[in-house]
Amino acid sequence: MLASFIMGAVLFCAGFVIGSYIKAASWENEDWKILKWDKQIMGYRTLPSGGKMFRGENVVMCLKLDTQSLPEDGLVNEL
Repeated sequence: MLASFIMGAVLFCAGFVIGSYIKAASWENEDWKILKWDKQIMGYRTLPSGGKMFRGENVVMCLKLDTQSLPEDGLVNEL
């Protein structure tokens, strides 16, 4: 009884660790961009690598989506 409980706990922990690793790896492999508000053009521009963000600035983190797989009649955003 105790051995099966310990074995279940070990398997649960191993599954949790493996799942967390896979989730983190898939999150980091996405094409993330950081956009920073530019007052000169009144719009967002991509923040280059090594660029700085400062407290109080408008910054957006976005993910580029592949729109080739969307239906031809479009997709409604319901957020």
